[in-house]
Amino acid sequence: MAQKIKAPIAVKEAAADVIAKVKTAVPELAAGLADAVDRQRIMSAYKAFRPILRPDLDEPGFRLPKLIRIVEPTPKFLAGPFGKAAVGNYEINKGIRFANIFPNRLEEFGLRLYPDANSGFYYIDPCDDHYYIAMDEYFSHCKQNRVNELVTIAQALGATHFKVTYMERIDKKTKGAANGGAKGGVLGGKGALRVKSAYALAAFTSVSIEKEAHFSGHEPAVPQLTYLKNDPEINALISMRMDNNDLRSMNALVKLNSASSIKTSTAGKIDAVMKVYGSALSGEATVTRQTETESRGVLAYEIYF
Repeated sequence: MAQKIKAPIAVKEAAADVIAKVKTAVPELAAGLADAVDRQRIMSAYKAFRPILRPDLDEPGFRLPKLIRIVEPTPKFLAGPFGKAAVGNYEINKGIRFANIFPNRLEEFGLRLYPDANSGFYYIDPCDDHYYIAMDEYFSHCKQNRVNELVTIAQALGATHFKVTYMERIDKKTKGAANGGAKGGVLGGKGALRVKSAYALAAFTSVSIEKEAHFSGHEPAVPQLTYLKNDPEINALISMRMDNNDLRSMNALVKLNSASSIKTSTAGKIDAVMKVYGSALSGEATVTRQTETESRGVLAYEIYF
C-alpha cells in the first residue's frame, strides 16, 4: 500500500531550510537572500505559492498527495519568484490537498500515468506510490487489476477452468423486488441469488462475466500477488491448493470496497474540487456514486482443478 505522504509545505519547515532549498533551486534569488527583508519576502511567497522545487523530489521519503492534477502553471504563478524553477505546486481546495504537476516537468517525478498524461486529475493506485490513474477510469481500472490477478492465480495454481463474475449486493430497499424468490448456492446465475461467503448470507445480483477460460491444468505454483495479497479468501484458496492436490473446485468472493483507496468522505471532496476546475464527472460517474457502487461490488470467483 501507499506509504504515508509527506506534508507538502510545512508550517514546521524551518525558515533556514526553506531558504537553503530556494538557493539551490532558484540560483538567481540567492544573492538577495542575505537581507532579512528579502528572506521574509521569499518566505511569504513560498507559503502563498506552495511550490514543489526540484530538491524536494530528492528528499528521502518524498511522497506526493494521493490526488494530483497535470496542468500548466497559472500566469500568476509564472510571474512569481518560483515560476521558472518549480516543477509543480501544492493546492488546498474544498478541504482536500492535491499537487499540480507542470507537464514540462512531469518526467522528473518518475510517475506512471494511466491511460496517458492528458486526463487532468489522477488518483494514486492503492498498491503503487508511483502509479496514478485518471479519475474517469479509476474504479474500472482498479476492478480490472483484480480480475487480471485472478487470471494469474488460476494459471499459477494449475486450474482447468475458472470464471470471474462481477456482482453487486442488493440494497435492502430493493432486495425484495430483485430477489424474486431465487434460491441460493449458484454463482453467476441471472437475477438475484444468495451467496454464503465473506458476506455471510447476502443477496447479490449478477451483473457481468468479467473473465472465463479453460486450461489443460498442471502442478500448482504459488502466484505472485499485488492487489490480492491480503485477501483472506484468496490466501485460503492458495493454501488449500498448495497443500491438497485433491482439491477439485472452490468458490470465493473478492470484495471491491478495498479495491481503491478512496473513502466515501474523500469522494465528495474530490467531486467538489473537480467541479471547481471544470473537470466534474456527471451522473452515475461521479466519484461519490462510483465509491458507493464499489462498496456493493464483489468478484465471484469459481475455480476448478
